[in-house]
Amino acid sequence: MALVAGIVARLSGLTTARAVLVAGPAFIAVFSLFITAWGNLK
Repeated sequence: MALVAGIVARLSGLTTARAVLVAGPAFIAVFSLFITAWGNLK
């Protein structure tokens, strides 16, 4: 049972890391687009 819990924890950790890797650049891209749009509005 502990082995299964360890595997699940490792998989969820990988999923979290992958989500951060995907969301990081996407968030930066959206943020830069927002800054550009804000600059154009001014």
